[in-house]
Order: sequence, then C-alpha cells, then structure tokens
Amino acid sequence: MLCLAALAPLFAYAQQHLNILVNGSKVGEADYDIDATGAFAAKSTLDLGSMKLTSKVSGHMKDGKLVDSIAESSTPGGDAKVVYANGRVDVTAQGKTNGAPWQDTTGCLAGNLCPAFMASSLLEAEKQIRLSPATKTVQVNAFLIDAGIVIPLKITALSPKTVLVKKSPIAARRFNVDFAGVMAEVFLDPADHVVLEDVPTQHIRFAADGWEKALDDPIAKYPELSQATYATKTEKGVHMKTRDGVDLVCDIVRPDDDEKHPAILVRTPYGRGSETTNGEFYASRGYAYVTQDCRGREDSGGKWDPFVNEGPDGYDTIQWIASQPWSDGKVGMIGGSYAGYVQWAAAVLDPPALKCIVPEVSPPDAMRNIPYDNGVFCLNLNLWWAKIVAGRHTDFTSLKGTLPHPEELTMLPLDKLDKAVLGEKLDFYQKWLARPTIDDWKGFDFTYHLADAKVPALHISGNWDGDEIGTHLNWATMRALHRNDQWIIFGPWVHAFNTNHSFADQEYGPTAIIELDSVLLRWFDTWLKGKDVGLAKKQPKVSLFVTGANVWTTLPDWPAPSTPARTLYLGKGSLTPTLGKPSSATYRYDPKSDKVPKGMLDPTKKEAETTKLSAEELKEGLTFKTAPLKKSLAITGPLDVKLRFKTSAKDTDFFVLVVDISPNGDMQFVGLPGKVRGSYLGGMDKVRPLTPGKTYLADIIPWDFAHEFKKGHRIGILVRSSMFPTYSRNLGTADPIKTATRMVVQRNTILMGKGAASSFTFRVLWEK
Repeated sequence: MLCLAALAPLFAYAQQHLNILVNGSKVGEADYDIDATGAFAAKSTLDLGSMKLTSKVSGHMKDGKLVDSIAESSTPGGDAKVVYANGRVDVTAQGKTNGAPWQDTTGCLAGNLCPAFMASSLLEAEKQIRLSPATKTVQVNAFLIDAGIVIPLKITALSPKTVLVKKSPIAARRFNVDFAGVMAEVFLDPADHVVLEDVPTQHIRFAADGWEKALDDPIAKYPELSQATYATKTEKGVHMKTRDGVDLVCDIVRPDDDEKHPAILVRTPYGRGSETTNGEFYASRGYAYVTQDCRGREDSGGKWDPFVNEGPDGYDTIQWIASQPWSDGKVGMIGGSYAGYVQWAAAVLDPPALKCIVPEVSPPDAMRNIPYDNGVFCLNLNLWWAKIVAGRHTDFTSLKGTLPHPEELTMLPLDKLDKAVLGEKLDFYQKWLARPTIDDWKGFDFTYHLADAKVPALHISGNWDGDEIGTHLNWATMRALHRNDQWIIFGPWVHAFNTNHSFADQEYGPTAIIELDSVLLRWFDTWLKGKDVGLAKKQPKVSLFVTGANVWTTLPDWPAPSTPARTLYLGKGSLTPTLGKPSSATYRYDPKSDKVPKGMLDPTKKEAETTKLSAEELKEGLTFKTAPLKKSLAITGPLDVKLRFKTSAKDTDFFVLVVDISPNGDMQFVGLPGKVRGSYLGGMDKVRPLTPGKTYLADIIPWDFAHEFKKGHRIGILVRSSMFPTYSRNLGTADPIKTATRMVVQRNTILMGKGAASSFTFRVLWEK
C-alpha cells in the first residue's frame, strides 16, 4: 500500500507500521503491506475509551492503478463497507447500498485511517509542481478508498526537513494537505513512505517508529509556559461519592511523583475514556488531569436526567479533587458542549477550589437553546441527541446517522414522536415535554444565577455553533457584572470548534484555524499555577473572526467602545436609517403545510450544503433589505431585532435571519437565526397565550457573528414563522406542546414606521 504510484510494475514488497497518538498518548496502530504481485492489505485500530474505530482495506494494484478493493470500517458513525470492482463503487452504510460507475485513471488515493494511501497523491503533487516550479500548491483528485468517493486534495509543498530518527539523520519531504477541509502536515521519507501525518485540529498523529517528535512542539516557542518535563502515571476507574451517596467514576493522569499539583477537570456524559487522551499533554506539564463520567452515564452510578444534577455533582467533584493527597487544592475545568455547560452549573455554586474554567461551545439554560430555544422546542436536535444518550452507554453510531424514521416527524402529539421516530419511548424526552417553563428546570437554570459565579472564564465559540447563544448570554451577563477576568475567542466555526476553515459553500482560508494549545496552557498556568506568563499582554480579551473579509480582529471588549451602534428601520420591504411613514406587512403561516425535507427521507438525495437561500425558501415570510452599500461595512453583535406585530392566533413563532445580498440578488445567511415563541414574550416562567389582534413587541436576538458586507451588497433581514423540522411547529393554539394536536393558520402582521417602529440594531466594526 505504500508509495503505490511509485512502485515498479513488479511491486517490490513493502511493509510499514505506524503508531496512532492523540495528544501524545498512544491510542492505536496502523499496519500496511503490499507484495510483489500488487496485493495490498491495511488495518488500523483506535481505542478512545468508549469510542473505538477500526478500518480494514485489501485489494490489488497494477501499473500504479487500483484494480479492486474492499474497505470495511467501524466508526462512531456506524459500520460501512466500500467495494470497488469491475469499474464501479458500491457503498453500504446504515443498511443501504448505493453504487456508481468509477474507474481509477490516476492512481491517486487517500484514506481516512490509512495515511499510507496518501503517498500516491503526494507523489502526483510533486510531479505537477516539478512541471510548474513557480507553483507550490496543486489540487489532486484522490479516491478516498475507505469512503468510496473522490475528494479534492489541496497539497502544498513545504521545505524539506532533516529528522533524527533512531540517531540517524533522514531527509524528509513535507506537505500541507487540505483534506476536505481538514488540514494535515504529512512527511514522506526517501523511500516515498508516509512516515508522519499530523492533524492538529483533531490532536491526532500517525507516526512511524522514531518519527513521533519530528514536528516542532508549538509550546516550545513559549518558554514561559509549562513544558513537558514530567513523567506521568494513569489511574483508571477511581470512585468518589457525591453528597447523596452516588458513585461517580474518574480516570486520572498526573505527574509520577510525590508532589502536589493543580488539577484540570473534565466531566462528560459521553465516556471519560475519550477525554483521558488529553491527559498526557497536561500531566507532563505538571497538572493532574481528571476525567469523569456524569451521573447515570457509562460507569458512574445514579439516574440519568440530562443537565439537572450537574451543579451539585460538579461542586462535590471539585472539592473531592482538592482533598486528594496529590492535589494542591486548585482546580480548573475545561470541555465542550455538555462538558462546557457543567462548568457553569458548578461555577454558580461557587466551590472554593474552583479557580478558572474554559467553557467551549457551551449551551445556556433549558429554555434558551436546548431542549427549548427561546420557548421553541428543538425537534430534530432533541430526537437526534436523545438517541445518542438514551442508554447508559453512549450510542456513537448515531453521531452521523439519520433518525430511524424521519418520515414520522410530522406526527402529533409530540409525546408520540420518540416512539414513532426512534422506535422507543424515552423517559427524559417525556420529561422535557412536561417541563415547558424555566421553573420546571431547577438545576438547569444557571444563567439566572451567574452573579454567583466568581471564576475567570475563557469563552470559546463560533458563529455556526449550534449552542452559540450560550456563549453569547454567558459573556454578556458576566460583562454586565463587570467581571474583568473574562476572555473570548470567536471563530467562523461549527460546534466542533477550531476544526473548519469553511462552512457549507463558504471558504474562510487556513488562518480561520488557530493554534489553541498554547492559549489554553497560558490560561491554566496563570490561574492554577500563579505563573506570570503574560496572559493580559499576549492574549487579547476578544479575538473575533470577520467573515467576508476573512480576517481576525482583536477588541478590548465585545461590544467595544470603538464600535458604535447603528439602527436600521423596517419599511415596506426595506431597511433604512430613517423612520418611515406608518405601514404594515402581513404573511400567512399554516403549520399543516410543513413537510419533512427530501434529504432527510432519503440521504442519498441530499443536496450539497449551502448558505444561499433558494427561491422556494424566500417565498416564506417577509424580506427587508437595504439599498446597495456605498462602502464595505463590517458589523457584529450584539444584534437586536425588534418586531412590533399582531397575529390572528393565540400563539406564533418568529425566526429572524440576517443575510448578505449580492448584486445579482443571491441571499447568503451569515449567522444562525434568532427566534422566539410568542407565548413566552412575557418571560420563560409561564406560557401566556397571545390575544389575537393585539399589538406586541418581540425582541429577537440573531446569534452572534462578525461579517463584512462588500460595497454594492445589501444587508437583509428575513422574518418567518417556521424552521421545521429543526424546530417543532407552532400550532397556533398555545395548548400544552406535549399533547397538542389542534392546528390553526397564523396571519402575522409586522407593524413599521412612526408610532410602531420595527428595527434592526448592530455594532459597526469598520466602514471603508
């Protein structure tokens, strides 16, 4: 399998072994060989605790071309089989087989868990660069052998590097590879073998023996930071008891000495094993790294009731850590998504040992993101996540899968959907439907108690993060409380933050991904070790990526005093800086008309992701837009849309999207929508039916972004009343959502102009 394109027709025998490391900890192995006849075989295995991945590939090459192959893989997204034979590719996944004609004409290959296959693509890139010496980056279309698709690889030749391997200097050629949006650095040795593949954003490295340290340690550039000087030890399955007697189970990676050290805690519902892989990085730098299964998850005891028990459990864990003989009494926390939420849940209880947190892509309280988003029940997301965490052990096969029966999503009432869509009734899903107010969510209401959180926080999120509103609310609240020990990094990222330099059809460039390890270490060195590592000087309070311009900008605050607020007023299809004459616009929403998208019903017909709105989508609701801009205008949050409205029903929803309208009329949304359910306008503590015909004010917050609208473009606002099936339909009756079935048409009228101003307010970063 190695150097497939370079092998002579007789296919001299080649064999190689690579170690797979995550943050320096060995988690698996990859073996490859090819014999003189061109027959090859590969096997890769990764063990991340509760997440296990395997890949087996076999086949034949002839004259540098792929003759046939069979690839079988088992990943968190499920099992798959890819067969290439007789001029066609057949892919079997999730019980379905799809095929298409394909013939290898180039010999350029790649593999998800098989780095050696990429040698052929790198050699082709070298060939193209030799033919055009001024070119350093070329595109190679490679057959992804374990996925059965052709992908474009953008390959950049870097300067060679001599590496000391087992005391012998070896000259290696280096390449940067944009692997379908994931950046990797790859080394070829003189025999054209892939001896190292490093994927920084995934903290994973494939390395032949002796090549593990061929790459420079980015932390070494910062001598003031804690360096990897400690030997480490790991303790698995360590038990602790909560105040109510429940056993919670931890893994601990810490320095192998008798000294006391500060600790970093991760609490997760997804299996502590996958988080323990970060332990080597921190333990080798003088920290104890503790990962814990949340209550009712994996090996921990107790009953699983998502989000509700995490405050007290987190408090008890923090104080338990501080009492251990290897602890110096100082604890920090880190983690993303649910593991970000648990940090705030504990912080508002003010545990004495907690000194800092790093909440990454963390959700807010129960009524403003998940399971309710400003009162609107998150339908598809709730069911998808419920399937993953339904049992004590995380069902990773659902991560990339579709819902088992998406065709049932239109079924009413909602309390029948878990059985209809997932095939089983889930206790906590039923509880979610029966908890429609914030008063029903004691324990999952931390945002109302943030004044009690006194710890420094490094907030991390992005404008495509599905939990971004949590970062927005947490940051805004702590800022309003005049907490000066808050920092934020906000990229053009999805929920898997700092892994993408593009979103759908938008490309932001490689600078969209940043080196975060040194930032995180600087944070913990400051607050847990008390080291003067220049946090205030070297890390801006606000790091913000501006899409459109595709650049990072730094601010002393967000919003910063230098970013003035600007308000545009809604008129008849317009957004203008001046308040116009009184007017109104009406649209109709019928919940019976919502359908399940074809792409959900048959994933093979799913269209490519795009941020552009289709003509069909633009028929819904109302659109308001500015005149063409005379200068380029970069705007950011906090964003605020005020809608004065009347409705014909007792309830209705509003979703508001901000769009960039090009000179040819294409509309591209630049951030995630703000939304509100009308019956919660008086507060999340009670469902208050609307009075038909009465005038109301809806204050809607589009989710944060920073975007430059180019000269000649327009700023647009889209107002609609449904985003089904991402969110449940508003049936218009204000009946309890758990059992409601009756639907009514909603005629919504937006009031505008003097006396009833509806508006859009934002902050201006620059205008030029």
